[in-house]
Amino acid sequence: MDNYEYLYTLNNIIYTFASLCIIVAGITLFSKKRTLSTTLILVGSIIAFLFSIGSIFISAYVVFCVGLMLFTITDYKKEVPKNEFLDD
Repeated sequence: MDNYEYLYTLNNIIYTFASLCIIVAGITLFSKKRTLSTTLILVGSIIAFLFSIGSIFISAYVVFCVGLMLFTITDYKKEVPKNEFLDD
């Protein structure tokens, strides 16, 4: 059987890099808009990164997902412009 240890190591490196990218994105969002949703995104991503070492990250991802959902619902509500030709 082949030695797949390098694949597990590569997986951990990619996961760590992706987690750090999510934390940087959370910090960027939080610095631009200080709302409850961006706070939950930032806290959830940091907790998920910290607890991923012990594989107890399910609750942290719940916090992150709730924050992301609140961010998309509350911060990206856009008014739809009225079309003069279709809305008479």
